[in-house]
Amino acid sequence: MVARIHIKAHYVTDLRHGAYLDDPGCKGLVIQEGVQMNDPVDPSVARFNDTTHEHMISHPLVEFDVDVEGTYTPRPAGEFWGNEAKGRLVIERVWSFQRTSSVP
Repeated sequence: MVARIHIKAHYVTDLRHGAYLDDPGCKGLVIQEGVQMNDPVDPSVARFNDTTHEHMISHPLVEFDVDVEGTYTPRPAGEFWGNEAKGRLVIERVWSFQRTSSVP
């Protein structure tokens, strides 16, 4: 079941192995970011992607608090993704983001 969602969450990425959203309002819900689109639906997604990449120059792990919306697809029952993700989110709009920390 695909759903359109709006979520405030903690976003973590290393730009190599993927990105994850952890929803503080729902403990244990980890959402794997979907494949990046070549042409984002909204310019806000491109701005967020550019900012994330800028921070990756000096830090191997980047974290942001984000307010995003997009299309969510839950992981099918019994399917193994090699991680704890409960579903996949393709971000279509970024309402706000603020860098929180990074590990050197």
